[in-house]
Amino acid sequence: MFNFAVVVFLIQATMKDIVDICFPEGIFMIVKIIAFSNAVFLWAFMHLQKKIELTRLEVYWLVFAVAILLYNNGDIQNGEWPSAVFSTATIVLMIVLTCTKGWIDVFMGTLKIFTMINAIATILFFIFPELYNAYEPLIFKISKGLYTAGYTAGITNHYSLNGVILSLGSILCFAELLSRKKGKFETIIFFFIEFLALILTTKRAHFLFAIVAMSAIYFLLNRKFTTALKIILGMFAACGLLLFLSNFIPELGFVINRFFGQRDISSGRFNIYKVGFKMFSESPIFGHGWNQFIYTYTSRYLALLMIGEGYTYIQMHNVYLQLLYEVGIVGFILVVSLLVNTLIHSIRFQKKFYIDIKKMSERENKYLIFSIAYQIFFLCYCITGNPLYDAVVYIPYFFSCGIYFTIFKRYSRTFVLHSAKTKLLKPYSR
Repeated sequence: MFNFAVVVFLIQATMKDIVDICFPEGIFMIVKIIAFSNAVFLWAFMHLQKKIELTRLEVYWLVFAVAILLYNNGDIQNGEWPSAVFSTATIVLMIVLTCTKGWIDVFMGTLKIFTMINAIATILFFIFPELYNAYEPLIFKISKGLYTAGYTAGITNHYSLNGVILSLGSILCFAELLSRKKGKFETIIFFFIEFLALILTTKRAHFLFAIVAMSAIYFLLNRKFTTALKIILGMFAACGLLLFLSNFIPELGFVINRFFGQRDISSGRFNIYKVGFKMFSESPIFGHGWNQFIYTYTSRYLALLMIGEGYTYIQMHNVYLQLLYEVGIVGFILVVSLLVNTLIHSIRFQKKFYIDIKKMSERENKYLIFSIAYQIFFLCYCITGNPLYDAVVYIPYFFSCGIYFTIFKRYSRTFVLHSAKTKLLKPYSR
């Protein structure tokens, strides 16, 4: 039941458009409800005669999940219950999954397959445009007019979604490269496919933040300057090769132009940031309520949205600024502290049990490397995107946090509080 829920939620994150093409509307919603309910009921049944083990961070995550629903939720007020409930359900599922370790294998294996499908499709659509021309009517049938940019969108209905999925795949393969001691050739091939497809999406933020995440985790694990210098030089060489090939492959020129040829590097985001700061000043301490921005902004600035003069976004495209508007300074500090603390504890735990005392297996180390790297990517992407509000980003993020919690419970000592059925685990600290 746990593994079924993992696969279903990953389909929501990475293959939702294919599902919408193949099945009638509403069918997959029923499948998600069944998968989540079965996982929760199984978890509850397992703990009828067994103490519940939760870390303090997990307790804080559960509080956050409840707060999303109760704090003047804009989705609920506007009748968008599925959107409001699903993010909370994903956090709850993250906590539920930590009672068993087997789900991580299913998560990593399924994620690798799904991201590789997107990567291969993106490359094939780039090489053979006629394939995308045949596929495009299907995706537009269910995309309701969302922007798509040919091969850059792959099999999704928007190239931003494809950029997130391929960033996931690139980080996953990079984690395998760092953790494997033998048999790296196959992983190198997979990484090359994922990373090449990521470049083809022309998504600058995704590409940059994936590089930042992979570089950060590399330096955390291996601080040898000479090796790091080789990697940097290798990246410059790859960029030089890309520029050279663009003289012979015109399509690559479009890719390069997306990175370096635009005058407005924010793609219009700076305009909405100005509006966001103005709206934040109206209630700076406690904010206006979870996910209220999208509804307030579209009602106030609908005319500017229609004109499209740099105001064509309906989300802030900056999670930190949107949090300031929705939950104020107080909520901003609490939420960001939760995200950052989860990353810090993950890094400390990996260093303690794998690097220092070498108790962790190679496979578990790979899982933690991926978890840490994707958490870094998520926090970086919060600067220019909406990862805390987009399922394609927050589902893998919550699961990556769940990887840390799951492995932590296996290795760490427990500190029992005097309560009937609850055992709180104290996170590792120096």
